This record gives sequence, C-alpha cells and structure tokens, in this order.
Amino acid sequence: MNASHRREDSERGSAMVLVLMVSLLMSLLGLGLVFATEVEMQLGGVEKVITNNFYAAESGLHASLAAIMVTHDWAGEKFVIVEGASGRGRLQGHRVTTSRVQAVGPPQAPPLSIANEGEDQFHTFSVVLTSVAQRVNWPDTEQTPIYEDGDARENAVTVQAQTSQTGHYFLSPIRSPTSADELYNSDGAVALN
Repeated sequence: MNASHRREDSERGSAMVLVLMVSLLMSLLGLGLVFATEVEMQLGGVEKVITNNFYAAESGLHASLAAIMVTHDWAGEKFVIVEGASGRGRLQGHRVTTSRVQAVGPPQAPPLSIANEGEDQFHTFSVVLTSVAQRVNWPDTEQTPIYEDGDARENAVTVQAQTSQTGHYFLSPIRSPTSADELYNSDGAVALN
C-alpha cells in the first residue's frame, strides 16, 4: 500500500467522523426543538384554562347583576357552562357560584333620572359580590355538578382550577323598598324581593 492510498483512506475516515458529528448535532438540535414545542403547547393549554376560568367567573358577576336588575333576586347565582366530553365517560366545563349580593351603604337617589317622577321611587345601590369559577370534570350521568353541601356526588367531581373575582358595582335604577325593614334581612343582607 502506498502513501497516496493511506492519505485517501484517512481523508475518508475524517470525512466520515465529520458527517457523524454533524448528524449528532442536528439530531440534538431537533430533539431540543421538539421538547421546546411540547412545553409551549402545555403552557398554551394551561393559559387557555386560566383565561376560560377568568371569563366564567366574570360571567357569574354579570349573571348576578342581571338577576338583581330583572327579578330583584339578591341571593346569588349557581350555574354550569358545559364544554363537552373529556373522555372516559366524563364531562368537562366550568361551575360558577356567586355570593349573595351585599349592599354597601344606604341607597342613593339615582343621578340624572326621571324615574322618580311617578308613584314608584327608585334608588341607586352600591353593591359588592364575589364569583367563583371552577374548571371541573364530572361523570356524564349527571346533568350538572351543582350539589347541596354534604352531597356524596360531590366526591365524583374533580376540580382542575379555580378563579375568584370580586366586583363593586353601582346599580340604578332599582325599585325602592316600601319600608326600611324590607331593605335588609335579619342577617344584614339586602332583601328586595
């Protein structure tokens, strides 16, 4: 074997090592990109759950305010927003519960209102309420996962996330109570039913 053959063999061997190192580097880079993409997808899913929970809690605040304005129901709301099946015979959605609406301070005359010209008197109320939204998973045999305290069916509900929002609103015009006793219950809560 002469010197030129040995040089060609060593150059081929060097090229082979270089190709293997570039292939290894490209494989590691590809695996890193796959891992980064997977993490970003998981973070996006978590962000979606947080955002949906936030808006579910906000919808609870608005549902309570609507109940006050339309039916004078100050007791709070409970409802479920069903998203659909999550697999394995379970449903997924948001369970929203709002607190009893509390009046803050005495009722005020509504600003710039002609509502008080007739026989009925109306007022502006400053109110505070809290809405709690839970991302839940429950057996699809149940229509909604809203149970009374101590109900054993609550054990089958899985809470995945929870968000709470408190709001302070001014509601006007609200029909005035006929007496001061009618405004507040014995527990100090507004009672305008």
